[in-house]
Amino acid sequence: MSSPYPNALRPSPRPSPSSRRPLTVAELSERALYNLWDPSKGLKQWLKKADGYRKAGRAHAEALELEEAFMEYAKSATIILEKLPMHKEYYTLLSPTQRHNLGLVSDICMLHFSVLPSIMKLELVSDGHSSLLISSIATLSDSLSERSSNSS
Repeated sequence: MSSPYPNALRPSPRPSPSSRRPLTVAELSERALYNLWDPSKGLKQWLKKADGYRKAGRAHAEALELEEAFMEYAKSATIILEKLPMHKEYYTLLSPTQRHNLGLVSDICMLHFSVLPSIMKLELVSDGHSSLLISSIATLSDSLSERSSNSS
């Protein structure tokens, strides 16, 4: 049924997620790091969480869900690079080789974390043709992971 008032304003339809303004890197970082760290949790629990965030980031990147991928990689990189070295168990539970290998994993996270903002910009102007770039980064990530596991 039509409105009895022909010039009445109708509410605009809700914007779809794809039509919203992309979040800035600062906004994504803020969301990713909000309430991320609890120093009372054990080191092994944080190692598992960081690995889970890294895997989730990769899955999101492969699905071209770039904002989500960025946030997951940001969580993983922050835990590995900033939080774990300050953890009370870091030097007692991890050998020097394990700490070195953790550094290699952080390199993988930082690779993804650093290129995703550029890919997100490309995505805006290239009409969604960044899957080849994502695939190339995933291949590079695999080779770094392989090198890391072979050195332990």
